[in-house]
Amino acid sequence: MILNKGDHDILYPFGDFIYRGKLNEDEIVWIQNLAEKSRDSNDASDHLVGNMKDQRRPDPNPDTQKFIKIFHPHILNYHKHLQEKTKVYLENSYDEVSGFSKFMNADLNTMRYRLQIGMWFNYMKANEFNPVHAHNGEISAICMVKIPEEIKKELDNPGPGRQNFKMAGKLEFIGSSANEAPYQVTSETGYVYLFPANMRHQVYPFNSDVERITSSWNYVNIEIDQKKS
Repeated sequence: MILNKGDHDILYPFGDFIYRGKLNEDEIVWIQNLAEKSRDSNDASDHLVGNMKDQRRPDPNPDTQKFIKIFHPHILNYHKHLQEKTKVYLENSYDEVSGFSKFMNADLNTMRYRLQIGMWFNYMKANEFNPVHAHNGEISAICMVKIPEEIKKELDNPGPGRQNFKMAGKLEFIGSSANEAPYQVTSETGYVYLFPANMRHQVYPFNSDVERITSSWNYVNIEIDQKKS
C-alpha cells in the first residue's frame, strides 16, 4: 500500500512503514557536487558491509550542516506520519501506553538529533552489491544521488540468461517476518528513503559500465519536547 501525502509517499510493504521523498533540482545538484568532493575523503569500507571498492565518509565540515538542513524536512515528515500512526493506535487501544501518549503531545518543531557517524557515499560499479544488512541508530536514510539511465534500461533488457532477473541496481527492503515478501524499489536520482534502522535491506548488482552513487546516514539521539499547555 502506498499513501500519497503530496510531496512524499508513505510505503506500507509490511508492518513498519518506509518514507519516500524527493529532493528538488538545486538540492540534487548540491549533493552530487558534494559526492564528487568526497571521493578522496575517508575510506569507510572497513566499517560497512558493502561489496564495493569505493565507500567514502567525509569528516564533519561546513557542508555537514547544509546536508542536515536539506534533509530535515524529510525526517520531520517521517515523524509526522509516525505521530499520526500513534494516534490511530491509541484510538483503537484499550491501554494507554505512556510512551505512546507522550509522543502524541510532542512538538515536532523542537526535534533535535545528530548523525551517528556522519554521512557516507557509496560509489557502486558494475557487479558490486550491498548484501542484506541493517544499520545502527534509530532512523536510517538513503539518498539516490546519481542513478544512470543505463541501469533503468538494464531492468527492461537484463541480457541473455537473465530475462527473469530484473533486479539491476534495485534497493530491496526485507520485513521482520518470514511470511512477508521482500519489497523492491527502482532507484531514481533524487529520491530519499527513511526507515527504522533495524529494517534489513540490500542492493542488487548491475552489469552496465556505469557508477551508481548513493548516500546513507543514521539519525540518533532524537529528542522532541512536549507541547506547552
